[in-house]
Amino acid sequence: SAARNARMRRGKSLREREDDHISSNLDRTALLHRMRQVEAILEETRNTRFFGLDESSSGEGSEVDDETMLRQVTGLLSHVRERLDRSTSYRRFAGSFIFFLLYVAVIFMQRDIQKAFSVEDSLLNALKASLPNVNVDGYTNADRGATGVLNSAEEFYEWFRVSVLNRVYADEVCGDGLCESPNEYRGFGRFGCIKDCGRYENTTRIYVSLEDWVSDLSASWSIDKTTPIEARANPNFKWNIWSETMQSFMLESDTSQTNVQLEVPDGHFELRMYQTASLASTIDTNAVSAAFRVADPSDLPSRSSGISDFFYGDKAEVLAVATSNLLAVDEYCVVDSQGIFDPYCNQEYSLTDFEIKTLGGYGLKGGITFKNGSDGIATLASVGFCGLNS
Repeated sequence: SAARNARMRRGKSLREREDDHISSNLDRTALLHRMRQVEAILEETRNTRFFGLDESSSGEGSEVDDETMLRQVTGLLSHVRERLDRSTSYRRFAGSFIFFLLYVAVIFMQRDIQKAFSVEDSLLNALKASLPNVNVDGYTNADRGATGVLNSAEEFYEWFRVSVLNRVYADEVCGDGLCESPNEYRGFGRFGCIKDCGRYENTTRIYVSLEDWVSDLSASWSIDKTTPIEARANPNFKWNIWSETMQSFMLESDTSQTNVQLEVPDGHFELRMYQTASLASTIDTNAVSAAFRVADPSDLPSRSSGISDFFYGDKAEVLAVATSNLLAVDEYCVVDSQGIFDPYCNQEYSLTDFEIKTLGGYGLKGGITFKNGSDGIATLASVGFCGLNS
């Protein structure tokens, strides 16, 4: 019996052994699904006839031998694999092409054509200016009779490095890893080079709060966004902080911001304020005398001689700014026959009261503070409006 079973096992064909192996590793549902897939592929292959199964030598109901079947199935699998690879390649190509289009579109949208042309034009001009003008046969000695000045590739690279690279591309001073004095030193804020030299430790964060007369008035009366106030003649006060330690201003440019935080080094400081426009030269003295009921305009102080338009605190400028503010408030509160449209004007506004307020409302008001450890806020300086005292 054992010998008979051994002969039966040896007699199994290659296809039967493969079928047994598949059957033993797949459940019935998966095996049935695989069989249907293979049948569909075979049917498609017979219909398309790319490499149809060889049935010409077989009669009705005859079987194909194992070698022929293996060759045909191998070809079928190769064809299927090729189609899958081609489909995958098309998908990858489509994805890459779409990404390329989006990339080009974004680059084009971000590109400043005029700036790009200026950069390219300056580069070409620098390149042309550095080339020797030999007028005969170009710049190399490659041909017979040439009178160029570049004899080798080394000479070209040296010319390109000196004349082009070193002129177009400059090494970053701060950030090259070397702390080179006196231009580089321990830094803070916009000063020094923190990357190469580290941070300057002896600094304090201060808080600057400064506002003009209209902003101060708007804390109790929201008038700053009204048309007469916005259209009035405005000196546009600005400020900055001078540091004796740094021998420079803390802000790179002067500002009119009302609230600013600054990191400053230890030492002596000066708050410097100025006006950016002179109102004494634009507002007529008759308007000033009428606003403050001065009988003789000649009694009003005139603008000091020898001062610039930016001078802060001139008496004539104080009167001009006060007149501008007073006329704007008066225009806002004195309206046509329809009546006063702001209840504040009817209840709180007094021309005499505002004459006094505007005369003492020149410049900026506020203070400079810093955090004093756990004790809270300490005041470094208090700033008040300027006014006329005589």
